Amino acid sequence: MASILLVEDNQDLRLVLKMAIESLGYEVESARDGQEALDLLGHSTPHVMICDMTMPLIDGATVIRHVRALERDYERMYMTIIAMSGTESDSEPAHNAGADYFFTKPFNVTDLDSLLKQIGLG
Repeated sequence: MASILLVEDNQDLRLVLKMAIESLGYEVESARDGQEALDLLGHSTPHVMICDMTMPLIDGATVIRHVRALERDYERMYMTIIAMSGTESDSEPAHNAGADYFFTKPFNVTDLDSLLKQIGLG
């Protein structure tokens, strides 16, 4: 089963997204901020990370850059990164940090499922 790390600081949205993604048949681990995401990534390598761009402590762009550095430095498995934000203006910083895809919140979970299938997880 494909695993997904969901990084979202809004608790209600994190829970709704987690349940929606799990209902599509994916295993989901969630983090409430960038620091927790980096801690989780220290002992697991999900297939996909869905990461909010605007979070306290460590923002999404920093998390994404860190993941890409880990992949280079330790030859870890490449992880597809989907960034998400409430504003389209975060798209360029997300891609510059190393995100593969970008969704503006709120987004349709059916669109996410289509993307996950397109990249070979469905």
